[in-house]
Amino acid sequence: MKRDRAIHTRQQYPAVPRRRDVRVGRNRLGARADRDWRGLERHSLRNHAAAGAGRTGRTETMRLRHYVLAMLLVISSTLSASAQTCPMFPTRGEQIIDQLVAKHPALAQGDDVQRRLLTRYIAEQMRYEFGNWSMKAADKTRPQSKDSLALPVNGGPAFCNWDWQNGTTRKRAIDRNTEGEYLDDQYLLPTMAVDHLGLIVTGPLVPTQPTLPPPTDAVIESLKVQVEILRSELQQAQATVAEAAAGLRALTVEVQAQRAALDSMNAVLIEQQGLVGQLQSRPVPTGCRVSLFGIRGNCEVN
Repeated sequence: MKRDRAIHTRQQYPAVPRRRDVRVGRNRLGARADRDWRGLERHSLRNHAAAGAGRTGRTETMRLRHYVLAMLLVISSTLSASAQTCPMFPTRGEQIIDQLVAKHPALAQGDDVQRRLLTRYIAEQMRYEFGNWSMKAADKTRPQSKDSLALPVNGGPAFCNWDWQNGTTRKRAIDRNTEGEYLDDQYLLPTMAVDHLGLIVTGPLVPTQPTLPPPTDAVIESLKVQVEILRSELQQAQATVAEAAAGLRALTVEVQAQRAALDSMNAVLIEQQGLVGQLQSRPVPTGCRVSLFGIRGNCEVN
């Protein structure tokens, strides 16, 4: 009974047997126990091999997952960086800075307030010529930056920033090859468009028209036909205008005749009103009445 219970316990909790245990078991249990132990040994080895293969597969899966996540992070950061790339500073911007510094040298060499004023002049001139340029501050509660020129990105609030002045030498520190710095955690300041350089537009306002080739015969014939059509339409329009003028003259004559008749009727009416006034001023006998045609009724007039 003890031997059967021991075998049952090992079958219930299989483990990798050591060679010494196998040898002892073989001596104790004989051929039957030997077969059982060989089966247990093969079963345990297969289980350990399968477990090792499973762990290897899971390890490879996790390693592949980490690699994919790392690649996605790299791609995302690359796309984000490319989307936030700022342009180079414009060549005309260099000229504006140099011209305004030459025009206001004391501001360029002055204190922070004077440097802010010169920066405002530059930003206003660039907004006047290019549009959409501005100044910036670290936040809404801070003053204007001393030498920052800002170009909003897609209308803001993010923008590209250039610090145009060297704080030590007070010289221009940027040129056409200077790329802007992308900022999205600072504040754009409202900026007006002002011409501080008094720019005067020279040259023709419209481009010179290129020399046209001589027209061909077909073009000339087509133009002649169009001219004849326009001439016919013009004659019809002139006839219509003449007819309308004649009708207007006839209408004018009729209006004048109607006005003369109306004046005649007014004269008759005034005359009748005078007669009525005369009759009303005379005493009217009893039983008589006064009208435009005299005294009427069954009465005797003295």
